[in-house]
Amino acid sequence: MGCVVLGSSATVGHSAALGTLSATTLMARTVPGAPVLPLLIAWENFDGANGATVAGTTTDAGAKTWTAPRCTWSLASNKAKSTAGDCPLLINSAVVNLSAEVKLFRNGSTAWDAGVIVDANSSASKFLTVEYTSASNGSIEVWKYKGSWVSLGSTTNLYPGGVSTAPASIALRVVATAPVSPATTGDIRVSVDGVQRLAVTLSAADQTTFKAAAQTFVGPYTYNDATSSFDSFLAETP
Repeated sequence: MGCVVLGSSATVGHSAALGTLSATTLMARTVPGAPVLPLLIAWENFDGANGATVAGTTTDAGAKTWTAPRCTWSLASNKAKSTAGDCPLLINSAVVNLSAEVKLFRNGSTAWDAGVIVDANSSASKFLTVEYTSASNGSIEVWKYKGSWVSLGSTTNLYPGGVSTAPASIALRVVATAPVSPATTGDIRVSVDGVQRLAVTLSAADQTTFKAAAQTFVGPYTYNDATSSFDSFLAETP
């Protein structure tokens, strides 16, 4: 069962706002099988002066504060870039089950490794990552980290003609949920430009580790990559 909010003259838009509709123009009906719309957690367009530090600023929507536990993130051409290394940029989403999407630019590089970190603690010493890399003619990889790196799955050969044929940018979307319903095909589902490329099911032990109360941090991530940059970061309920 779902509750659908109807207006006398409303344009369908993001669930974060109802615009200028007044209470007198709204009515609620319970409709069997109505979809549950996602709720906005945070939105960031990374617009600002070149060189400005991202950590300590607040997201454009959602009022979440960015942190960078062990590296520096700054703005370049209205995008966020890191100083390479194992480098997370985080907000506290306050939930462990969410969707995160970002526009990722390789900026002409043919050796990149960047993506999204999910289900992290505040210091990013324990987390999951979804990485878009140039390895094996372009790959999507899911990793877990808790003292050491462990691969949870990958898909390779995204660009059979070689990584030089990769697009200048992609929209990388991660749906991180657990437990999942029978209709889904994995706890971590990864899409590139709207096409699902990888699904990974977490073990019971990993669900206990990463779907815990302290594991609510999410954001862009780079691994030995100072070239890639990020725009249009979105976090919402799945």
